[in-house]
Amino acid sequence: GMCAFQGCESLTDINIPGRVTNIDSGAFTGCINLINVKIPKSVTSIGACTFAGCSNLTSIKIPESVNSIGRYIFSDCSSLTSLEMPKSLTSIGDYAFRDCSNLVNIKIPQNVSSMGKYTFSDCSSLTNIELSESLTSIGDSAFRNCSSLESIKIPESVNGIDEYAF
Repeated sequence: GMCAFQGCESLTDINIPGRVTNIDSGAFTGCINLINVKIPKSVTSIGACTFAGCSNLTSIKIPESVNSIGRYIFSDCSSLTSLEMPKSLTSIGDYAFRDCSNLVNIKIPQNVSSMGKYTFSDCSSLTNIELSESLTSIGDSAFRNCSSLESIKIPESVNGIDEYAF
């Protein structure tokens, strides 16, 4: 349920059972010592802020069964270096990866057509971004304060770049 394990600071590992289909908003928010998370293929929905503030989480694989990433889902996950996004992904919510200061490379799956505001803002180690060929717009401040960003290819499909995008 919503905020089920919020603030469980001693929690280090999570192995979600295969019969779980939904992880509600804020389920693991503030679990600052969380390191390992295994999300089964049965999960189709992951709510907003689910892993926000999990500052020791270093990597995560989101299963192919998930098609959208909600608002603030990995916000303030400052140790996150590796992220595997599913090919099934079509949208990324506002502030999804804000202040993930150790993310270096991002490949946005080819079916993603929308990216919210502040999606990768303050990802100060981000050097390379490969955007989806289906992307139609880049949200307000999407890559704001990405001070290490070296190059980005904006696909022909993009018809709008909002304020302070870079």
